[in-house]
Amino acid sequence: MKLKTALHFLVAALIAFGVTSCGSDKNKTDSGAIVNTTPITGTINANPGQGALTRDEFYNEVANNRFDEGSEPGLYSFPKNSTSGSNFNFDFCWGYQDCMQQQLEKSQAQVNYAYWRFLESDSETIYRNFTANGLTYTAPASDDMFGNTMSSLRSGLLTIISNASSVEKYDSYYGGFTRVTSTTSNGTVDISPYFGGNNSSYQQRSKVFRFRFNNKYYIIDLTKSLIKNPTAVY
Repeated sequence: MKLKTALHFLVAALIAFGVTSCGSDKNKTDSGAIVNTTPITGTINANPGQGALTRDEFYNEVANNRFDEGSEPGLYSFPKNSTSGSNFNFDFCWGYQDCMQQQLEKSQAQVNYAYWRFLESDSETIYRNFTANGLTYTAPASDDMFGNTMSSLRSGLLTIISNASSVEKYDSYYGGFTRVTSTTSNGTVDISPYFGGNNSSYQQRSKVFRFRFNNKYYIIDLTKSLIKNPTAVY
């Protein structure tokens, strides 16, 4: 199998197959859950940041598009029944000829193994429920809150960060998630993560945070592109 070629091959292939939206209900923004941000115009290029120590710092990283990867137009898939270790993976086809042939050979059953996002060539419009070559591609219900644009996707992430009931960051020293801050039942702030030795988690910046929001966990990963986030919902 050849290595992946330039992304425009994939976009050309999807255009050839006739990608069409299957209804607008999945592409509506939940205005009650979205915060106001400056609209995103044009392609979001790679813009690596330093990571974050706190919720507020992580919020600013996302708000300023500090993602290690750029968000290129094309098709993105991620496995159903995702766990904390699963990601959106841009892994649709390999090379122009192989891509064309692979799409023709796909069955609906194979497509149903994954959820999908398609970023339009304008680098702003996102499709989550669409057809290509007679096959139907869908997204999970949890994706509804992120709307149908890159701007609303980012706003949805910022809403999660701002309103999460618990916040954790991935700590490479401990090899897992450690609590940053959380609001207790009496409204006070728990600062227990700030106590520890020289290797305490609060001293290590991280680009991967996990948030508890509306009874779900959302992992937001700045080492991935915006279009690939959240990288896990469970």
